[in-house]
Amino acid sequence: MNLTDAIWNSLSNRELALLFWFGSVLTAVFIWNKGRSSIRELLKILLSGIVIKVLAFMILYLFCMVNLIHWLVDLGPQHVKDVLFWMFSVGLVMLFNLSKYKSLEEFKLLIFDAVRFTILIEFIVSFHSFSLITELMLMPFITILALMQVATETKESTRYFAKGVQNVINYILVAIFVFALYKTIVNYEEVLSFTNLISLLLPSTLTILFLPYVYILTLYMAYEDYFIHLDFMTKEMAKVKLLKRAIMRHANLNLDKLARVRQHFSKRAIYDGTDLNNYIKELCNSRTTQ
Repeated sequence: MNLTDAIWNSLSNRELALLFWFGSVLTAVFIWNKGRSSIRELLKILLSGIVIKVLAFMILYLFCMVNLIHWLVDLGPQHVKDVLFWMFSVGLVMLFNLSKYKSLEEFKLLIFDAVRFTILIEFIVSFHSFSLITELMLMPFITILALMQVATETKESTRYFAKGVQNVINYILVAIFVFALYKTIVNYEEVLSFTNLISLLLPSTLTILFLPYVYILTLYMAYEDYFIHLDFMTKEMAKVKLLKRAIMRHANLNLDKLARVRQHFSKRAIYDGTDLNNYIKELCNSRTTQ
């Protein structure tokens, strides 16, 4: 059995339903004229230099992570599926939400979320799905409810309706979890295997190992954005270069220190003879707002 067949045979009914609906939506978008134009615009953005570099480095970094894990434990074809699902869900979501990670505290929460019991819950649910027909009907139904909830929660007049929709979604998710938990208890011998243990730990492990890449990329983007701002702040380019070197020396890899400089730096320091190196050092080490 080749790798493709092994991955296909390892797909659950829920994952098959997800692929079916994703493929159906993608086909509909390509058939629709406006959809094709939107896809072309999206591809132009994705094929831009910076995005290509970020995605290429992400794939290279993920490749190194998987090889490291494979060196420690033997990953089978079914785990390739787990890696791909992680990359196109958690990995890309983290990558395209870099602007949300503005402090070290948020990264600590991200680590905590990665290893919480929700990973276990998601594992149990994903390993015990309903019949394919049920999953094919259930997935668009939940999606429609979720879209209704998002569309109505922003308006005061429909907020109670949105809350009711959210309750319906919660009841469905609880029912799915109870069913999965029951199946897990009944078929505990099937679930309690080394292969399933790897599948349980793999998503959280990938997330934790991916954090350094996300952090460095977030830090790079923060520096790049602020340094462009400094270039337009004054024509005193010699002092701007000195200022940039001082920021990199004292803020270094600390996102919080860079944020303090961005928030509290005063433009007058460039013109009033202030020692920029000491000034930046004080801002980085300051724990109080100004």
